Parts: sequence; structure tokens; C-alpha cells
Amino acid sequence: MNPDWLIQAGLRATLLLGGAFLLWRFLPVSKPGLRRRVLLGIAAGLLAAPWLSGWWEVEATPEPVLSSQTAGSFSPIDWATPAAWIWLGGSLIAMVRLGMEARALHRLIRHARPWSGSPALPDEITILQSSAISGPCVARGRKPVLLIPDSALGWSPPQWQMVLAHERQHLHQQDLRLSWLPRLVYCFYWWHPLAHWLKRQFHAESEVLCDRAVLAHSGYSPREYIEFLLSLNSARMPALAAGMPLKSPLGQRIERLLPSRQNPSHGWTGGLALLILGVIAVLSFSLRTLPPDAAADLPSGKSSGGATKVTPVDTAAGETALRLTANPFPGDDN
Repeated sequence: MNPDWLIQAGLRATLLLGGAFLLWRFLPVSKPGLRRRVLLGIAAGLLAAPWLSGWWEVEATPEPVLSSQTAGSFSPIDWATPAAWIWLGGSLIAMVRLGMEARALHRLIRHARPWSGSPALPDEITILQSSAISGPCVARGRKPVLLIPDSALGWSPPQWQMVLAHERQHLHQQDLRLSWLPRLVYCFYWWHPLAHWLKRQFHAESEVLCDRAVLAHSGYSPREYIEFLLSLNSARMPALAAGMPLKSPLGQRIERLLPSRQNPSHGWTGGLALLILGVIAVLSFSLRTLPPDAAADLPSGKSSGGATKVTPVDTAAGETALRLTANPFPGDDN
């Protein structure tokens, strides 16, 4: 197997992910919606890129011609085959793990019991109670449901309003569907550290959008909301659910809820970021291995001008034959 295809695929993935990370540095923190859309675009591009023409195709490199004296002396190491199997095996393991998480979530929903406490909640929201979770979250079985822990019995009406506003925003953003894009990127590019970053950052930006929706529509102060967030526990949360507890970095999420911590946005940063990503995308798709020497495609022993071409192997073989047939005593004609 020619290792060039594996090298090119890895380099292109590294260029795209590296470009995404560089692009991220120019996006204003005060616009989580824009940052989230950029992450989704990057994830969709990474999933579509391997199926585009030229991603796996490389120009065939001719194998060196070996003489009979040197043909069995060495053999090149084919490292591309085991590397490709490791890549594929890791992706299959990640996909199996993702399927197991989805199965565990469906089992949790199936064993959850309907909410029967107070206050009375809107009929359009299916609410289930489970002792297997430690915080509220929305999940998708046959239809979206809101899962709440047993500790919800002690929530006050304002806290219930915060929970409902937060989880409704998750449903409005289609997080249950769109979060599969960065998860699939992680499954395919599991060996790349920036694939892990992409999955974590998408979750963080989605949570910040939901937090801001709560503060915008509920009328509560950031301090009240932060205190409620800190009271929740993220120790037992389904991996595929969109939850309210602080699974994302605590300090960053709280800082972005405070108005004094918002970075000023500049109109030119978005355009510059898109320009950088476009240049890196062009570089990644224009990446090619160096073409082999044109003379290597010609018949053995002939060059482009019709003259005989002497290869290094032929020269060595001819010199060896000359030494074997030469007279060891050139001055003795008898």
C-alpha cells in the first residue's frame, strides 16, 4: 500500500483543524451564536472533505528497478497498512462507544417515571423524573423529553422557570440533532487533539447561548442564575443529553455571563477569520505529492530523446560483469 494517501489525508485534516483553531482566535467571545455556527461549518466540512475528489488520490510513485543481485537484499517497510488499520480501528471503537451511549440514554428514558410533583408544568413538555441523573437535561427518544432528578422536588418556582427557559433554548437551537456533527468528527479524527477541542467547544458555546436566553427572558440577575447553576451537580449526566449543569469549564462559563467580561466585537474580525479559513482550505485541497520523474514512466533503458538511459543499477551491474570477465594479468597476452 502506498503511504502517500495516508500522509495527505492526515495533513489535510491537520490543516483544516489547525485553520479552524486559528480562525477561532479572531471570533469575538461576545457572539456565541456566530462561534457556534462556525464550529458547525467546520465540522460539516471535515465530514464532507474525505468524499471530495482529490482527498485520497495520489500520483503513483514507480517502484525502483532492482537487479537480480540486489533484489533480495532488502525490502521497504510498509507502515501505511498498519497505520490505516489503527485509524480505522480507533474510529470503529469510537462509533461503538457512541452507540452504547445512545442505547444507555434510551434505556434511561424508558425506565424514567412521569413527573407528578408541583408546580404544575406546561402540557406541551414531556417531563420525566429519574434517580439516575443529578441535573436537568433534554434528550431525544421518540420525541424530545425533559429529564429531571429527584432533587427537583426542592426547587422553587423561579428555579423551575430557569430550568424550563434553559432547556427550551436547547430544543430551539436543535442541539440534540446538531451535536452529532462534532461527535462524528471526533469519531473519524479521534487521533487529532483538535477534534476533541471541537466537540468540547461546541458544547460550551451551546450552553452559553442557553444561559443568555435564561437571563434575557426570565428577568433574573446573573448572580441568582449562577448560584443556581453552582447548586446543580453534573456528576451523573447522560453523555448525549443537553443539560443545564456545569459540564463545560466552570470559570469560563460564569465569566461569559457577566456583562463586564464581554469582549467588544469588531466588524473586521469575522471577515478576517473567514479569509484565513478559506486560504487554509485551499491549501489543504491543493496539497499534492511531488510528481515522479517523467523519465521513470518511459520504457526501461530509453529516455525522452530516444537515447539509451543508463540507470545506476545498470551501471553497477555492468561494472561488476566487466570486473569478472577482465584479464587479471593485462600484460600477459599468452
